[in-house]
Amino acid sequence: MTRKRLWQWIVSIVVVLPFIELSAAEESKVEYAATRIIQSGSGPFAGEVSSQIYVSGNKERIETQVGSQYMITIVRPDKHVAWLLSPQEKTYQEIAIDNTFSVNHERYFDRSKLKMVGEENIEGIKTIKYKAVSAKGLFAGHIWLSEKSIPLKIKKADDKVSGQSAVSIILRDLQVGLQTPSLFELPQGFKKVP
Repeated sequence: MTRKRLWQWIVSIVVVLPFIELSAAEESKVEYAATRIIQSGSGPFAGEVSSQIYVSGNKERIETQVGSQYMITIVRPDKHVAWLLSPQEKTYQEIAIDNTFSVNHERYFDRSKLKMVGEENIEGIKTIKYKAVSAKGLFAGHIWLSEKSIPLKIKKADDKVSGQSAVSIILRDLQVGLQTPSLFELPQGFKKVP
């Protein structure tokens, strides 16, 4: 896999996984770190990706090892930017993101379309399970939110219209607490590349 293709894959599956149109996003004030597992059974991105994530408000840092490539993605909606860092080469790419991009669950499902299904424990944490429907009222998937609105699990159904395949996301080893602000800043000494 070429470096460019690898970046496209990481951006598609880890950063901008836009399942359903967003309404106005509610920013979560919860800070946490976790291991995020993304599984897709079909399509060009079939397989499993494990990442370490750090979240502070609407800022997110994603550290991913894919083969021999170690990549860091820093998402900063407040600055309308995401940085894709290659620590081995000390380089980064910059992509513009719009005002509606958010790292919390509204990125995946429109909260106004969620319907409570029940309660479940995910990774030992009490959650409320919601059914999500699209703007047309079609089943879109499920999301499990903690009491602090942390999306501990997301299951998105196949979308025949957009061609997006089913995806499952789960957080493991959740640690709620303040995150170091420098995690969400562009490190010094990195060179910008196109």
